[in-house]
Amino acid sequence: MRDTKPHPASISRTPIAIAVVLLVLLLGGMLIVVARTAARAAREPRLGVPGVPPGGMNEADMTQTIEDARRLSDGGDFGKASAMLAAVIARRADRQDLRLAYAQSLIGEKRWEDALRQLEAALAIGPDLPAIYFDAGTVANAADKIERSEELYAIAQQKEPTQARHPLYLGMVQIKQGKTGPGTASLVRAVTLDPNLAEAWGTLAEVSLRDNEPRLAIQHAQRARTIQPKAVRWRLVEARALKRLGKPEEAATLLLALEKGARRDSGIMETLAECYGMLSRPHDAAVMYGEAFTDDPRGEWARLAAVWFERDGDAERALSFARLAADCGDPTAAELVRRLETPIMPHDGG
Repeated sequence: MRDTKPHPASISRTPIAIAVVLLVLLLGGMLIVVARTAARAAREPRLGVPGVPPGGMNEADMTQTIEDARRLSDGGDFGKASAMLAAVIARRADRQDLRLAYAQSLIGEKRWEDALRQLEAALAIGPDLPAIYFDAGTVANAADKIERSEELYAIAQQKEPTQARHPLYLGMVQIKQGKTGPGTASLVRAVTLDPNLAEAWGTLAEVSLRDNEPRLAIQHAQRARTIQPKAVRWRLVEARALKRLGKPEEAATLLLALEKGARRDSGIMETLAECYGMLSRPHDAAVMYGEAFTDDPRGEWARLAAVWFERDGDAERALSFARLAADCGDPTAAELVRRLETPIMPHDGG
């Protein structure tokens, strides 16, 4: 559970960081969410907004400009939409739907801090809808303002306590900050509101595994897999928990049930290799990495194939893969080649 930018993190190294994956998915639909929020806000009454605002632009022209900008954003022309709205904001900075439309185009440009400023300005204008706080929390996270993200999600939850997504994402950012206790409490609140949140159950599983509670991790992971049976990450955390309990064969069986393409994930192969090691089957791990290299010639795969062939006692194939890894630019392969070449070099007579 799920680096705080909207870019995926390594599943094999930081399993808790699935919030990044979730944020990527959420941000993919953010343009629609912000647009709908703006439409809802536009229907709310605002005091002190005259029919003909300063700058000589009447309400009809302003509304048309906002709609034109939204159409540009919907068509992917975010830069043109941003330029159009930036010029208009100078005339009507007190109009919330204008701020929200501008935030929409800025999100499309991945200008996270600028988008956050527009969302916060929209909240200051009012109405301060929970959906805007939620959107702002997500954008703040993307802008590396993790503490602000937590604050905004918390306000969204306070304003709309029956909406499960608020504690879900609040829990994610809390866990990302190392606030395991509050984060776990938020996730429990989320699944209490909506028991079908696979992301919450899966994150709880990862937290439990990190806290060395593998049995609890298995329970949570199984709940997540029941809801999202095709999600690889929940299967992986369950397999890691089984391995932690000394059940490598069950863990390997769980992962081998995946399709071949899914098994090429580095975290999946790492866990499978560890299971093979526990089962005294280094040859299977070596073959797995060798086949992965054939399908996708990465230096890392070749180096790991070399390591496992060496453990299997096959020095010749180990050296062959080590040289392939070096040719692919793997940073540690050269030293591995030197070490593997030494015992098989012919000795001088004498």
